[in-house]
Amino acid sequence: MTEFDELPILLIEDNEIDVIAFRRGMQKLGLNNPLRVAQQGRKALQLLRGQNETQTITLPALIFLDINMPIMDGHGFLASLREDQQLRSCIVFMLTTSNHREDVRRAYERNVAGYIVKQDVGKNFEKLWKMVRSYFEVVTLPSGSAS
Repeated sequence: MTEFDELPILLIEDNEIDVIAFRRGMQKLGLNNPLRVAQQGRKALQLLRGQNETQTITLPALIFLDINMPIMDGHGFLASLREDQQLRSCIVFMLTTSNHREDVRRAYERNVAGYIVKQDVGKNFEKLWKMVRSYFEVVTLPSGSAS
């Protein structure tokens, strides 16, 4: 078991079908990382800050973030995350239906590790995870937990 296999994953996604597909994809590939789900940005921030009474997550965590969500969208979440001294170093991959240039630009301005369009993943879910696993086998993560 590698360090990646124990890395908690936070999926910030309001579409239940996409959440189910994400879980199924992980199961199909034998990924057993702890997975937490938040339906919108504010709830995700509460979870990361240890302010959620029903769920916890240890840091560092790998975050997959959708853009189009109610209350606090992905861009709002990223802005808040990057302003937070304890959370700003979280690794975030944007996983969204939007392929608008402005969304891509705004995401990279807030230091996402990658921008992935859902429809481009489709049958390539395994390639996505191979890329993410390779990323974490090469990079050094900050240690410690904020929660």
